[in-house]
Amino acid sequence: MLAIDYLLGTSRSFLTDLVTSFNSEFAQNISLRGNRIIFPHTAGNGDIEFHELEDGISLLLINISFTEDVKFICDPEESGYYALYFFAGTQTVLVKDDKGATLTVGNAWGNGVLFSAASCASEIFIPAGKHFKTAIILVHKRWLLQLLKSKNWIADVLSAKGSRQFTEALNIAMLLSVEDMFNRASWSYTADVYLHGSVRKLLSQFYDAVMAKTRNGRARRDMLPFEEVSTAISIKSKMENNLSFAQLTLEQIAGTSGMNKVKINSLFRILYGDQVNAIAHKIRMQAAVEMLLRGHSILEVGRKVGYGNTSHFARTFFNTFKITPKKYQKSARPHKEKMQKHVMGVEINY
Repeated sequence: MLAIDYLLGTSRSFLTDLVTSFNSEFAQNISLRGNRIIFPHTAGNGDIEFHELEDGISLLLINISFTEDVKFICDPEESGYYALYFFAGTQTVLVKDDKGATLTVGNAWGNGVLFSAASCASEIFIPAGKHFKTAIILVHKRWLLQLLKSKNWIADVLSAKGSRQFTEALNIAMLLSVEDMFNRASWSYTADVYLHGSVRKLLSQFYDAVMAKTRNGRARRDMLPFEEVSTAISIKSKMENNLSFAQLTLEQIAGTSGMNKVKINSLFRILYGDQVNAIAHKIRMQAAVEMLLRGHSILEVGRKVGYGNTSHFARTFFNTFKITPKKYQKSARPHKEKMQKHVMGVEINY
């Protein structure tokens, strides 16, 4: 088993130290490209992505399966850092806490979140071939004290749990937030701006879950099966990342998921407020808007979102937005020039 040692931190040095640890264990060329750790196929399938959102808070997104057994070892130190691990995968992994107890996490609501102070040791065991999908918020207590002044966040949470390391049940709201982070992280320029708000939202959801359990004396239980919710989330993610998938019929989507169409529609109404076909339509039309803003021809845009007939696409676009694609693209040109701006020091061209 390969042992990857790390210390909690929120600066880029955390990422470079992680790469060094991977290379020393795998003895392969594992490289750092921008904010991503890139693995050769002989080491793993997927990547690890790091976002330093501001001084004192960062986000680590792990979405990978390794070719060998891997153990992540968080070495303890008194540094004022905390880590919140949100296990969003559909396969289970083992976590050993500071007291030596072993917990099974993943593929269930219970123990879906691990909160750990830097002073507490922890180990996460990832068997070879298992898909490991986890969002980790790395935060310094200074950030929490300065920017979450409305809540005595640390004191409340630690008092409620009576420990500096504990697990909390994952709920639907948190799982949706985590999945949204993975989908939006690929936005090259605006990712950090979007993720900054998403991290704040997830911290609030976690706080509310902990405090609700304290007030009620028991954990809130999500009645929907974890695997079914994960499947529905995966379907929507595929739609957003593959427009061809968003063009499939409900029957075809059901065939790829192993669930019947009635169940899928029911889950989509609960999670996203609408049925599958309506969500797919919104995704396709939003993609059309983005491509028109980039200057693609109406014919090309229509074909990419599933309309071989340009007139049919134009009518559908008009029925959705009350403006034709041609007029929208024309009116958006001067707006596009005004929207060239700098976000966090990077010029964005819409």
